Amino acid sequence: MASPSLSLLAGGIIIGHSAEGVRVQLIATSESAHDADALILEEDTHLILSAPAILPRKPEHPIRTMTALIDAKPVRPGEVIVKGRSAPFRFLAVVHDIERTPSWRPDWVRAALNAVVQEAAVRELRSIALPVLAGKHGNMEPAVFAAMLRETLLSRPTARLGSVYLLLPPLDPVGRRRVERALNGPTHDQAEIANEPSTP
Repeated sequence: MASPSLSLLAGGIIIGHSAEGVRVQLIATSESAHDADALILEEDTHLILSAPAILPRKPEHPIRTMTALIDAKPVRPGEVIVKGRSAPFRFLAVVHDIERTPSWRPDWVRAALNAVVQEAAVRELRSIALPVLAGKHGNMEPAVFAAMLRETLLSRPTARLGSVYLLLPPLDPVGRRRVERALNGPTHDQAEIANEPSTP
């Protein structure tokens, strides 16, 4: 099998082997995710972050609500809960435990990324869209996350996955270059990326 390769192209960065790469496209969070087959969301062990902000018109009886809370079992960090029976799916990536400080850990993010790719492979998805996990409710650096994403895509290839839309927070040109460098691979050490000045 050919050695892993990546090239920066207009419209995306290709990660993977020469004939079976995955296109990673960097997208501002305000832009469309191009109707991806699955949207990955940042979640916590009690599934609070994805809970609806609006209460239902007919709320549950208080006793039933309390019973449900008592019986609820927390999800293990690093796991992914799949919502939906057909595309577009919602994947809840559990990367937070709100009972701990800090609420997230890099190994949970890495485990969740592996689970996301595995679930995408099981469902033969062609595209997924995901934010920087632990970036919204944590302080995960986009460039460090991009390096984790690259590592995951190279170590867990899928037959059908062709596009990954990486939904980025607002970044200055230097921050975006750091993400691109992380996706470009092992020629740039993660520590070097993390320590690069954030201003031009």
